[in-house]
Amino acid sequence: KDLNAYDNLEYIGAFYGLSGKLLKERINEALEVTGLSDRKKDKVKKYSGGMQRRLNLAAAIMHKPRVLIMDEPTAFLDVSGRFEIIHLLKKMAESGKTIIFSTHDFNIALNQSDKVWLLLENGLIEGAPEDLIMNGSIGKLFDKTQYKFNPADGSFEIISDEKFKIYLEGNSPL
Repeated sequence: KDLNAYDNLEYIGAFYGLSGKLLKERINEALEVTGLSDRKKDKVKKYSGGMQRRLNLAAAIMHKPRVLIMDEPTAFLDVSGRFEIIHLLKKMAESGKTIIFSTHDFNIALNQSDKVWLLLENGLIEGAPEDLIMNGSIGKLFDKTQYKFNPADGSFEIISDEKFKIYLEGNSPL
């Protein structure tokens, strides 16, 4: 994190066997694709979490792989950071790259993926998200006594007979 983005990519590019003019071209292309060109000389430790994830993505695409496999690329990001990463991944997929990633974000899995693999204790469920919703596979995965899955919009609802009260105190106007 003491290096700037450009220097990080230069270092990583060497592991891919890139050098000289080709390395510089690939670094600049990766920075452009991930929207980091204007911040390439900034120290990575000053980057937000979303910017660091985009730099990780830049490093992963420098050697132009046909398949990208990632573990939780949106973990610990705020909503806008998650959607920036998903938008970049969707653009890459639309250009012909195969994108495979793990996530705990069911919303992203169901709404942004072409195919979903759900790993279970007793096996695997896989298919297009809309097919898994329509055939009831998604709804069967969850304990219906605590929450339920709404197949119409892909949302979850907590089931509770208890009503909660929230009290606000203070002198500040809301």
